[in-house]
Amino acid sequence: MFDFCKRLVSNLGKKIKIEIVSILFLMLLASIFEILSLGLVMPFLAAISNIETLKKNYYILEIINHFEISSNSQLLLLVCSAFAAASLISGAVRLYLLWMNNRLAFNLGNEISEKIFINIFRRDYIEFKSTNSSELVDIMAIKTNSIIYQVILPGLTLISSVIILLFISIFIFYVSYEIGLFAVIMFGTLYYLIIILTRKRQKMSGLVIECNTKNSIQIIQECLGSIRDIILDNNVFFYYHKYKKNDNDLRNAQITNSFIGSFPRFTIESIALSVIALFTYSISIDGKNGNELLPVLGLFALASQRLLPLAQQIYHSYSMIRGEYSSYVKLINYFECDSSIYSDIIEDKYLLKERMELKNSYFTYSNNHLILNNVSIKINKNSIVGIVGKSGAGKSTLMDVLLGLLPLNAGEFLIDGVKIEQKYITSWRSKVAHVPQNIYLIDGTIVDNIALGSATGGYDSDLLMEAISKAQLSDYIESLTDGINTHVGEGGCKLSGGQRQRIAIARALYKKSDILFFDEPTSALDAATQSDIMDSISTLKKYKTIIIISHNSEILKYCDEAYEIYESKLKKIL
Repeated sequence: MFDFCKRLVSNLGKKIKIEIVSILFLMLLASIFEILSLGLVMPFLAAISNIETLKKNYYILEIINHFEISSNSQLLLLVCSAFAAASLISGAVRLYLLWMNNRLAFNLGNEISEKIFINIFRRDYIEFKSTNSSELVDIMAIKTNSIIYQVILPGLTLISSVIILLFISIFIFYVSYEIGLFAVIMFGTLYYLIIILTRKRQKMSGLVIECNTKNSIQIIQECLGSIRDIILDNNVFFYYHKYKKNDNDLRNAQITNSFIGSFPRFTIESIALSVIALFTYSISIDGKNGNELLPVLGLFALASQRLLPLAQQIYHSYSMIRGEYSSYVKLINYFECDSSIYSDIIEDKYLLKERMELKNSYFTYSNNHLILNNVSIKINKNSIVGIVGKSGAGKSTLMDVLLGLLPLNAGEFLIDGVKIEQKYITSWRSKVAHVPQNIYLIDGTIVDNIALGSATGGYDSDLLMEAISKAQLSDYIESLTDGINTHVGEGGCKLSGGQRQRIAIARALYKKSDILFFDEPTSALDAATQSDIMDSISTLKKYKTIIIISHNSEILKYCDEAYEIYESKLKKIL
């Protein structure tokens, strides 16, 4: 757990670190005022029970002489005012500390959330592909929010409570060594035994929470993705029972951890009250003066009243952090992700003037099975090149290599004879655009989808209309009442397959990329629409270099050159 905190703090920004130091200083200040208010308890109770006893104290005599107090009522007023003022100031400081703790927690949560978001989408592409999407949703949508309530706030509460408890304990030791030692041993032993007895169960519950939270997201995603089949097959109860069992296990684990974090308070409070009662009885039968013992007894009672909540806060905070610890180990890995490998875009680097080339290239995933085996290909500028092959042959992997998403294990990737360096890969990626097989459209307007990801938040109207025209969308958009401001629905559900394809082409053209990659551009279209789309792509040849990936050999008639990939090898067929 200490390593987790160390890794978290070491990756924070300077501003947050300064805020943490300020909070620690404020915690010390709150502890001092807490001791001050507690230290005035004994004079306050003595003044109420027997004010003459109070006058025997050396420091009180100095105060009487300094303020020229001549009556008991004046002394009582002074002591009561000092006690009230110290209590109010202590309460105000702790209230301000609470506000600052909450502000720091949410500022810290904001920094963690933002950094994790950018780090996730700047990870290595292979690693990204191998990670289940439900895990990423869990990290970004749930854990980056719950870490505030499950780790940061409890952590700040724990530190604050430890500091204040330490100061109060030192003060009680100073006033009465026996009472202080007895309280520390009793409360410390009880909480330590509880931690030892519940540690294994809480860890197991934490693992269940981590696993089942991710599973819940996965089940929901599966249901949304197969909604047609669920309705047609009437098998909603299959997913319902699956979700129900997962959710019940999740809630039971949460109940267990919540109970473990809270139950010691009531047990130890009962024990503390019983001890106070026994202590009162023991001093009574000893025949000691009640007026003299009342301040000490009052101090013990008040100290217990202050110490018990602090001890419970420390235990509860520790319990929350420990119970959720396993869930946040992965989160800190995403938080630490090194995105320094992404360089700034250099506009004039890797400009395609003549041709791009792969030379004697090899690529494999972690299973060591060669996907590309000694592959070489040359693609001339302003040409259409087709790459065909069966499903699973490696077409998409070859395309990802050419896009700059996957680094070669061996071989060279050249632009006009210049080798692409991985540290400048961002510059190459800015020169290419990709029209995927499964086109994603956001639930927005046509213009939102074409100018998707525009850095300024607006769009270049001239460039937009040019992209629409080249994608042959003009006639369709002019037929719409709202034109480019027409909403396409979630995933483009209000559009036909051909219209979605043309919007994706317009999006790629809007990027002003020199090279366009089309992944199975006609796979989900009827014959007539396929022909229209391929005719549209062909007209782009005079502006762009085009690479088409497909299992459909019909596209070859639109290509200047073509290659077939088979058993990890690439051969030229046109």
